[in-house]
Amino acid sequence: MKKLIVVLLGMAASSIAMAAPATFLEGGLIFGGENGRNSTGRESGIEFTGSWGINENWYTGGTFGFYDRRDVAENTYVNINGGYATNVSEATTLSFEGGLWFGEQDNNSGSKNKPKALEAKVGLNHMVADKLAIFGTMAIVGADLDTDKNDDLSNFIWSLGGAYAFTDVFSINVKLVNGVNGVNGQDEVLRIGGRFTF
Repeated sequence: MKKLIVVLLGMAASSIAMAAPATFLEGGLIFGGENGRNSTGRESGIEFTGSWGINENWYTGGTFGFYDRRDVAENTYVNINGGYATNVSEATTLSFEGGLWFGEQDNNSGSKNKPKALEAKVGLNHMVADKLAIFGTMAIVGADLDTDKNDDLSNFIWSLGGAYAFTDVFSINVKLVNGVNGVNGQDEVLRIGGRFTF
């Protein structure tokens, strides 16, 4: 685990811009989820993310999404977050983020539950070239799954990906996310996003 964290901290977190935290709107498509947790291999979802750079270091943002675990459940979720980003070199940005997750899960059995979670995340964004970045994050999550069982969840979640800026305004990013946060229903998914930066 320590070696994995070191590798991730050598790679990168959420923005393709290097100076102040970016203000952006992004739409993403989510694919996959074959993780052995009652998966059918046909899971998919969509989410919308936004962030506002308050000043040269601080930012706040959020995510709204929907994820369909076919024949198992449908998850609708909201994330509210805020963080601090700083340049550690001309090409690398380090970020620290805290967030809250709220969701609703409609199970195919007919039951419903409303999970929620608290998340702390660290990440790095490294500019490989003028328009190309690689990034990664490591997060720890504590969640209440809102079921009848002993349903507290603590888990690590990591992501790795890359982004390419076609213009100063529009970029595409692709990332792999591994780990369960207990709210969005996802694990081992591929996410493809299109971002407009302002």
